[in-house]
Amino acid sequence: MRRLKRFILLLLASIPVLSGYTFQGPQLLGQEYNLKAAFLYRFMDYIDWGEGTDRPITIAVLGESGMYAPLNQISKASHRSGSKIVNVRLCKSVNEIGRSQVVFVSRNYKFPIEAVVSRLYERQVLIISEQKGELEKGSHINFLISDNKLKFEVNLKGASGSGIKIGSQLLQHAQVIRR
Repeated sequence: MRRLKRFILLLLASIPVLSGYTFQGPQLLGQEYNLKAAFLYRFMDYIDWGEGTDRPITIAVLGESGMYAPLNQISKASHRSGSKIVNVRLCKSVNEIGRSQVVFVSRNYKFPIEAVVSRLYERQVLIISEQKGELEKGSHINFLISDNKLKFEVNLKGASGSGIKIGSQLLQHAQVIRR
């Protein structure tokens, strides 16, 4: 219950911050990635990877992204998400993600999302993207900016096909839930 309250507070706190901004220009892009990193980090509290989830969680950032620095900073500051230890790594290709449980696919990644999804098919890996249309191509969670606010959409079918369960507390806050 405390986690849900923290997640809701994070979402509510982001509304006034984002309402007056459009995400353009380098300084606001940094703010966008700080918020995305905070959201992504909180997402992990509402994801069930099934058995064998006692090991540390590794987040792989695929491609050059402003997401790596804030994620790494959050990880070093708290080093945990709930009761799980979290590590962050920057990867240039899907071959480098190893046993990562979360993969953030940067908008700068040089290969299409379908290549990532096909390589990770049936593995318990949460795929998070940030490009319009990538949810329909297999991403499990996709960030989007709507009305100058950071939001996210969820692909339940894709996540369950990977053996991942997304908690109802997280789904309540998703803008679009694909079935």
